[in-house]
Amino acid sequence: MTTVFTIRQEHSGLWMVDRDGMPLIKHDSAAAAISDGRELARMIHGKSGAAVTVALQTPDTTILLARYARPAPQLKLVAA
Repeated sequence: MTTVFTIRQEHSGLWMVDRDGMPLIKHDSAAAAISDGRELARMIHGKSGAAVTVALQTPDTTILLARYARPAPQLKLVAA
C-alpha cells in the first residue's frame, strides 16, 4: 500500500498538506507546503521502507512531485 501526501490550496488561500485525505499542516506558501510534504514522505519512507508519493493537486490536474518506492528485493547469488 502506498501512502500519499497531497498538497493543495484551500478556498481560504492557505496551502494544505494532507496524508491519505487527512489534513496535517497548513502554510501560507506553496513552497513551504511542498517542502514539508517531501520531508514527511522521506521520513516515512526512511523509517518504514514503505512506498510514499507526494503530489500537488490543482483544480485542473495532479502533478507528481516525488515518489519513494519500496526497496528492491535483495537477490541472493548462489555459486554454481
